[in-house]
Amino acid sequence: AGMHSQQLQRELDDVDCQLAALKHAHADLDQRAAALTHRAADAEARCTDLTCDHEQLKARLAAAQNDVEDLRRLLASLQDQLAEAAGRGRAEARAREAAEKECAVEGKRQGEMEARAKAERKAES
Repeated sequence: AGMHSQQLQRELDDVDCQLAALKHAHADLDQRAAALTHRAADAEARCTDLTCDHEQLKARLAAAQNDVEDLRRLLASLQDQLAEAAGRGRAEARAREAAEKECAVEGKRQGEMEARAKAERKAES
């Protein structure tokens, strides 16, 4: 009976040892689960931050695209104004050239008339 009692005690000690190991493993798993839960919460917070950043960047991109469109329209308007001004400048230059030619022709005619009048006065005297 003593031998049987020692056998039972050893088996009981083994079970206690296994139970202590299981409790230790359970505590370790609880600790790892808590760490994973914390990491998951951090990842979720980072994801929320990234989503906010993404929304802000989309809004800034849309605003920048609107600015580009505004600048394109302004550039087209300025190019139209420049073309109109260049056309007016060419028209004014042609008008000035025509007026200068007319003045030159008129001046020549005036000079010829004066020369004729002078020649006639000389002939009369």
